Amino acid sequence: MGHRFQDSFYSLEKFPVCLWGYVAIGATGAPTITSNKSLGITSIARTGSGAYTITLKKKYHSVLFANVTFIDSDSGIAKIEVVEDDVDGSTPVVKIVCISDAGSAADPAQNAIMLLKLELRNSQVTA
Repeated sequence: MGHRFQDSFYSLEKFPVCLWGYVAIGATGAPTITSNKSLGITSIARTGSGAYTITLKKKYHSVLFANVTFIDSDSGIAKIEVVEDDVDGSTPVVKIVCISDAGSAADPAQNAIMLLKLELRNSQVTA
C-alpha cells in the first residue's frame, strides 16, 4: 500500500497537479458538484446539450490531460472532448463536451455520477 500522506508523484512534467471532481447529473443534464470530493474545482455548469464549463479555484499553466468516467454504465456517453481551456485566464476554466455513442453532443443520463480527472501543469518550466 502506498504512503497515505504522500502528496506528490513523479513525472517528467515539471510540477504536475491532479484535480478530481465528483459530479451528480440531474434532470436535463444539470450538474451538482460534491465540493469535499472536488478539491481545486469551484463549480461546473451546463452550458448546452452535453456541454459543461468547469471553473477552477486557481490558475495553471496548461492542461496536460482530461478524462471523465461515469459510474452509471448506462450514461449513454462514449467519450468527452476538451473544446476549450483557459486555465491561465482571470477565471480559469476547462470546457468539455460529452459525446454520445451515436457521435453527437448529449447530456449524460439522469442520476449518472461523473468522475472527472484533470492533470495540469503548474509551472512554465519545461521538462
